[in-house]
Amino acid sequence: MALRWEGSCASWGGRGEKYLKPLLLLRKIALWFSREMAAERARWILWAPVLVGGGISIYFALPFEPPFIAGVALLAGTFLGCLLVRRATAGLPPMLAALCVAAGFAAIQTDTRLFGTVLLEKPLTVQMTGILVRVDGSPEQGGVKLTIEPVTMDGLPPDRMPRRLEVTSRIRGGEDLSAGDVVGFRARLVPPPSPVAPDGFDFARQTFFAGVGGMGFAVSAPQVIRSHEKGASMGAALERLRSRITIRASTRIGGDDGAVAAAMMTGETAGISKGANDDMRISGLAHVLSISGLHMALFAGSMFWAMRMLLALIPPLALNYPIKKWAACLALGAATFYLMISVPAVATQRSYIMAALLFIAIIAGRAAISMRNIAVAALIVLLIWPDSLIGASFQMSFSAVIALVGVYESWMRRRADKSGAKEGSKVLVAVSLGGFWLFDAAITSLIAGTATGAFAAFHFNRMSSYSLIANVLATPLIGLVIMPAALVALMLMPFGLDGYVLDVMGLGVKGMLGIAHEVASWPGATVPVRSGPVPALILLSFGGLWLMLWRRRWRYLGLVPLALSLFIWTTAPRPFALIGREGEIVPP
Repeated sequence: MALRWEGSCASWGGRGEKYLKPLLLLRKIALWFSREMAAERARWILWAPVLVGGGISIYFALPFEPPFIAGVALLAGTFLGCLLVRRATAGLPPMLAALCVAAGFAAIQTDTRLFGTVLLEKPLTVQMTGILVRVDGSPEQGGVKLTIEPVTMDGLPPDRMPRRLEVTSRIRGGEDLSAGDVVGFRARLVPPPSPVAPDGFDFARQTFFAGVGGMGFAVSAPQVIRSHEKGASMGAALERLRSRITIRASTRIGGDDGAVAAAMMTGETAGISKGANDDMRISGLAHVLSISGLHMALFAGSMFWAMRMLLALIPPLALNYPIKKWAACLALGAATFYLMISVPAVATQRSYIMAALLFIAIIAGRAAISMRNIAVAALIVLLIWPDSLIGASFQMSFSAVIALVGVYESWMRRRADKSGAKEGSKVLVAVSLGGFWLFDAAITSLIAGTATGAFAAFHFNRMSSYSLIANVLATPLIGLVIMPAALVALMLMPFGLDGYVLDVMGLGVKGMLGIAHEVASWPGATVPVRSGPVPALILLSFGGLWLMLWRRRWRYLGLVPLALSLFIWTTAPRPFALIGREGEIVPP
């Protein structure tokens, strides 16, 4: 074969060498790539949610609504293909990848059909009745926001009524409304607004998947036609419980301190003033207002360690029974309760799934924190709530946790490789394991802030300059005062003994808000960022995943799409002007 190849080259004259070098280079690259892929075989499973997300992205990229049978056929075909090539070493991985893509495509199609809604076509004023799903805010806070499932709407047949409506009432008379009530009133309704700029945030798409087809304000005071019945609806009962907890925390503590405390307990942010909201966002502390991994870890983690410590104080139990697993069961119950009383959000759902997997792993005697747990959580979220992929909450929450686990995995692996090499390294090991809260908070905030900063800039067109400082200062208050007090307060609330504990929580929240106000007042606390094109976001996401999901040196190839993303973002042409919905000129 070699003689034949050399003879061919000789027959070409000098041209053989010219074409041979690129081919040999491509062959070396292909062999190197295949070796790296084979060496990372154990990490292939981590890309399953990425491929599912790819299928969801294909659906959103299509300029038309594909027939539902297309997703079903694609999923069935790839599943059948996996069965046919299940014994083929080379053919099975690509077919499994295709199956994941098909699963994502079918999931978003199913989500659209089952949970989408009819959108109002034009503004209208109607007399309507409906069932209250949620009641947020109060007249003193600028109005009561009602989420309603309409029963009757004058002039609209049932098949043209949205599944849900969001109506704000600023009229006195809505103070005693609660979830599950059937109410009647007159309202002015409008369709959800379209994006204000090409490829901008599509509020109508978000409300569509939330089942909300219109919004507006009440023209007359909502009148209760029939009060909720006990046990009639589990969802309504949870909404009423959430509302009582929110009111209790906000009224006991008072002001913005009480509203923020209530938000950290239930996720309800309607009572927070615009000034406090702005300062929390500018300082980089806005993430504590939505229940996410930080809250779930501190809440359920506090229960786990408290129960394990109490059980350890009883020698017969500690010596003869698996008290660690018992504590994990109790912590799992606490996390489930926290999820049930909180406002549903992707970050909350993701953090609960992660916490549940962690405690289940402890019960089963497996490793609690790993990238595989994150992959499982992402798969569950994407298959149940596939539309969340394009939201800022999903992207920011998962980017933060992937970056934290990826960096610490690499850190711990390098430390294990170098352990015992130097006597002085034991000091570094002791510092990193035992840690000082300042060091841990700074490193964690830096990693999470870097991972989420680009996504925040893309979606909100701004970046917080001093978020690292604000988070380092606020983390001890959140971890040592606010969240432990929230846990104890919720446990004592049924007995009416939560007052003083809420006061302690209020002091912690006051300190956190003080940090937010101070940092937000510094010059240059927030930096505006130009809008980025969608390809830049795709390259950013792919590059970050490549960098974090692999372990070998080839992961640094992820820096290439990251750099390309930055280049596209900064050099993309900007329109001279945008024409708004009313014909006005909007600066780009």
